[in-house]
Amino acid sequence: MLPFSRLSLLAVVIALSACGGGSSGGGAPSAVQPGESSGAPEPGQPAGGESGSHASGAMDSKIDGVSFDSASFDFSEQTGIARVTVNRSGDISQPATIQFTTSDHTALAGEDYASETGSLTWAAGDGESKTIDIQLIINAQSEPVEQLSVELTDISGAQYGDFSSALVNVIDYQAECQPWSSYYVESPLTVSAGCYKVDKTIVVRRGGELALEAGARLEFADNEMMEIESDGLLIAAGTAQNPVVFTGQRAENGYWTGLFIRSLAESALEHVIVEYAGFGFDDSNISVSFAGAARFKSVLSRFSEGYGIRISEDAQISEFVSNRLTRNQSYPVAVGSNNAYVLDRTSIYTGNRTLDGQGRDAIALLDRSIRKDQEWEDVGVHYQTSTLGLELYSRLHILGGTTVVFRADTSFRIENTGELIVGSSAGPLVVFTGLEQIQGYWRGVEVYSGRENIIDNTVIEYAGSDAGYFEAAVGVNSHDGKLKLRNSLIQHSEGDGFSVGAQSSVEISNLTSTFNNRPGRVSVREVNSLSSNSDFSGNTVDRIFVTGNSLDRNNDQTFKAINVPYRIDKTTVNGPISLQSSVVIEAGVVIEFGLNAGFNIDVDGSLKAVGTPEKPILFTAAQKVRGGWNGFQYTFSGDPDNQIDHAIFEYGGESQGNTHALLGYFGSDVRGSVTNTIFRESLTNGLILSGMVTEAGNTFEGIQLQAIVDNR
Repeated sequence: MLPFSRLSLLAVVIALSACGGGSSGGGAPSAVQPGESSGAPEPGQPAGGESGSHASGAMDSKIDGVSFDSASFDFSEQTGIARVTVNRSGDISQPATIQFTTSDHTALAGEDYASETGSLTWAAGDGESKTIDIQLIINAQSEPVEQLSVELTDISGAQYGDFSSALVNVIDYQAECQPWSSYYVESPLTVSAGCYKVDKTIVVRRGGELALEAGARLEFADNEMMEIESDGLLIAAGTAQNPVVFTGQRAENGYWTGLFIRSLAESALEHVIVEYAGFGFDDSNISVSFAGAARFKSVLSRFSEGYGIRISEDAQISEFVSNRLTRNQSYPVAVGSNNAYVLDRTSIYTGNRTLDGQGRDAIALLDRSIRKDQEWEDVGVHYQTSTLGLELYSRLHILGGTTVVFRADTSFRIENTGELIVGSSAGPLVVFTGLEQIQGYWRGVEVYSGRENIIDNTVIEYAGSDAGYFEAAVGVNSHDGKLKLRNSLIQHSEGDGFSVGAQSSVEISNLTSTFNNRPGRVSVREVNSLSSNSDFSGNTVDRIFVTGNSLDRNNDQTFKAINVPYRIDKTTVNGPISLQSSVVIEAGVVIEFGLNAGFNIDVDGSLKAVGTPEKPILFTAAQKVRGGWNGFQYTFSGDPDNQIDHAIFEYGGESQGNTHALLGYFGSDVRGSVTNTIFRESLTNGLILSGMVTEAGNTFEGIQLQAIVDNR
């Protein structure tokens, strides 16, 4: 790497040249002639030569590394943005990062340009060029060439190339504005390049068509606006070098009201700058409301007192590509949730902040209902809900890398007709989080839909408010809810990480539920939904709570070996759970029971609990006292799968319970076997035998009444 002291101070020149003036005369004619070219260099061209040539004094030899594309560039102030290219060459095998900053010379930040600081990052093997965008400001004063600098600093993973520090020349733009006279446009009107002073609101309506050609600049008076009403049409067709500009007569945020599109006829804006509006009405530079139709390409919306652009839930947006919404005092975009899909990642939404410096880089969702099938992608900033949360009535696919931020006490409801697909196993994470990092800040995801809902590779955090229906970060409704929850992280829930209702259809796999009050709650009818490859540790109470008073017929369940105990107590059941289907309990499982709790294996049910010497199955009390829970009771169950082996029963035999033992078999037809099992610390009996039950190899410790009551 070259020592920084040996690097020359090299220049990037940004020339802001005057565009041609408009035609003379009063008002905007029906066919205004374009102004003549100013003869300024094409934006992005190096100063003093062809594209790619170096300025005077540039080094002839090329040094591999990170460098500006050239020593100097020219840009017209009219373009609104100076885009400076930074290249990386040579060894690109390592990741690289470099900081950049702008600073004043004779050009002043806030008057001639907007200061920029930031970083550029390359992954290993990435040799693509990056760009730094500098916002250029046109002011009313006639000025000579002014200068600012751009500097690359704090490089890591690479060395500096030829041009690491830059000087910027700012060439003034001045054009004499003529008054605008056509304030009600009700027939075709074409306006070519030139500056126009707009002192009243312009209304385009009743079949009127307003076509603004490249280089047209409209300067609006205080509180005035442009409205595209009924079947009016606006076509603003600028170019990169000569955009169409909508601005205020004074460079103040919110000086004029903005551009409002309400017409069903599709307006088109391409290479357009809208600035210094956002006062009143929809608080935005640009608003597409009701069923207004529009398309936007390469639009720069900046210096709004409110939003950069506002799109209602019923607006018809056919294209939204390569736009930049920055330097606004509120969010770059406010959009109806039903229309959030129109936004894309080719647009830039960063650099927005309030006057006190509070960041506003987010997509503000205006309402809660999503009724169109759509995709949300990572657009570089997060989506932020309104105070109403979200309700999904259609199919929504949220792609990897997307973050959705929820406001206080809101929820994401997947309604009966909704279908939510979140993330993928191979992609980057999706994040659902709260606006503030407080446990229970928002309610969580609530699934009422029986469609193919999938949450994959997702972080869900700071939810589980006790004001929510489920009191969990993710809740699946009884009877109709359906969800596959996999490869995900649930954390910082005020209640449970997840809640699975009875007769829902849920698959949980490779889930980490941690830093919650409890990892999860599941109906006894849906215990199958859990997987052994999940991690439920690290919570205030590391227990999976089992709910429900009965397991119906034809609903076989397995208690899988997970890394925390199951708990069944009076907070989740009203007494022993009636099992009318087959239940299997895997080796190593621990189940804790509360007072009055236990299992009653009915005539149509069975229970098989087979452990190993290394991994016995433990049935114990939540409170480690004799009689802390009821016990197991096989009642007339003749199923040959009734088998208990290498298990431990302890702290049960509640005196008020039906079993009066840790384990009891009742009825002449009952079948089963109990072997190699430990019975200890019973308030009543240890084991009661009836029917055709066999026992062998069992041990008894601390039994207050009889170790074995044999009624066979």
